[in-house]
Amino acid sequence: MAVAGDSPGPSGDRVRPAIGRRAPRPWRGRRLDGAGGGDSMTARWLISLDLPIEADSPAEAVERFWSYVDQLGPAELPVYVSPAGNELAMQAYLMNEQTNLDPEED
Repeated sequence: MAVAGDSPGPSGDRVRPAIGRRAPRPWRGRRLDGAGGGDSMTARWLISLDLPIEADSPAEAVERFWSYVDQLGPAELPVYVSPAGNELAMQAYLMNEQTNLDPEED
């Protein structure tokens, strides 16, 4: 199954899959710890993903952003998670595993 950016088309452009024909996502179908019923004890989290992108227009920047997200995926693209209201507690995650991205702490 083709994934965006996998193979060049006849003109050399990358081929995009038809909507609804994406590769399976590894996190789909998993029950995450703490996922559930929306009770009053459920914590609120801020999740961010920042990518510096060079582009000629905002629309092109958005297109490139989603292309990078699709190409790299959750195993290679870190997201940053913090409890809402406590951004100083931010931690980096790859997939659903906490990771250390600070080279000075290795």
